[in-house]
This record gives sequence, C-alpha cells and structure tokens, in this order.
Amino acid sequence: MINLINQKETYNKILEEAIKIANRDGIHEISIKTIAKNLKISSPAIYKHYESLEEIKENIALSGFEKLLEITKITLIGKTGENAIIHLSNSYREFAKESKGEFLATIYRGKNESNELKRIRKEILEIFSMVFESLNVPKSKLLSSIRAYRSFILGFLILETQKSFGLPEDLDKSFKEGISIFIRGMRTA
Repeated sequence: MINLINQKETYNKILEEAIKIANRDGIHEISIKTIAKNLKISSPAIYKHYESLEEIKENIALSGFEKLLEITKITLIGKTGENAIIHLSNSYREFAKESKGEFLATIYRGKNESNELKRIRKEILEIFSMVFESLNVPKSKLLSSIRAYRSFILGFLILETQKSFGLPEDLDKSFKEGISIFIRGMRTA
C-alpha cells in the first residue's frame, strides 16, 4: 500500500503504475480500477490526484514524448541528411519496442491537450523539420514529407509492437529496406 501523505509522490506513483501497465499490457488496458488494485489503494484515492483516466493517459503520452524528444536529440547529434533519418528511425524503433505503451500513447490525441503536450509536440516537429531540411526537402513539401515518414514509421512500429507481421521475412531487414525506400522516394519528390 502506498503512503497517501505526500501528494506529489502519490501522483507520480499512480503515473508510474499506469506507464508500467501500458508498457506491459497496452495503453487500452489501463483502468482506474487496475491502477488502484496494483497500488493497493481505492479507486476514489486516484481521483484525488487525477481528474480522469483521460488525464492519466495524457500524462503517459507526455512521458512518452519526453523520452522520444530526449532520444531524438541524443541520436541526431552531428547527423544530417540520410544518416540522420536512418539513426532517427532506429532510435524511434528501439523506443517503441522498449516502451510500447508510452510509444502508443504518443499517437493518442486527447480532447483537451495540455499546453505542455502541445509544446513538446511542436518541439519534436521542429527537430523533424530540421532533419528533413537537411535532406533538401523544399519548404512547400516539408510537412507532407514529415507526415509520410511518420505514417511509415508509426505504421511499421504499431504492427511490430502488436506482433501483427505474420510473414517469415526478417523484420530488421524489412525495416531497413523500408527506410531505404522512403529515402529514395524523398530524393525523387
């Protein structure tokens, strides 16, 4: 049973437990009841710290984006162009595999996103923009190029984390070739 005396500590323990559930079982398996049961507290006790399950999920998304932002910054040090895309893609994939729930939460869009979540999404978009500009993508095609990249990456990673690839082709090889195909397509766009 957790000590409910320290409000911030309890707030963090609830979030940590929700993240643990999300990473183990999936973002859609989180419930107030499950979090409370795992922490040996009552469900109403959670509502003293979070208004709703929606707020908890947004905080999981924020945690995921913070990790993704940190990984992205570290990965891209000294890299530009194709090298940056390859390293960014591989890091994104590792993040998805290691933190499945947080990764899936970064796709989730809540009804009323916090300013902090909007800020971090914008910062990641700015970093992606710099990477794509280093590939000489024209400004007029920048957003569409980032969306196409994100669609490929997220699609592949969602299928991989959900174990939805059933064919015998090696996933590492498919991922590498998919990134290569994407880069070649960027050169001709």
